[in-house]
Amino acid sequence: MQEAVDIGSDSKTHGMLIPYVPQELIAGSIDYNYSGFILGLNFQYSSYYYTLPGNSINYLMPSYTILNMFILKKVELLGTNLELRIDCNNIFDAQYSVVWKYPMPGRLIKGGISIKI
Repeated sequence: MQEAVDIGSDSKTHGMLIPYVPQELIAGSIDYNYSGFILGLNFQYSSYYYTLPGNSINYLMPSYTILNMFILKKVELLGTNLELRIDCNNIFDAQYSVVWKYPMPGRLIKGGISIKI
């Protein structure tokens, strides 16, 4: 837990939380390799924070938790190394904003192929 408060002695917001600095940030990831497949999970948690000085409840951003996942397969084909990958970001379609009034995308599924010659 962090406590980012305004310590300016001549500030009108002395002792109040600094805007856009959450009290808690937690992130983690884990990868698992099984039979040539790599499965990865990562999560991010951010607690509440204010968007303007003064700590008004009107400018409070709620906490959010995001879970992302990917699966990756490496294959060799005709002397070329391929990586096939599928990502699912924001698995549970959490509705949140990092910047006030700018919502972040919901669930996103994407795929890709990487070729290494």
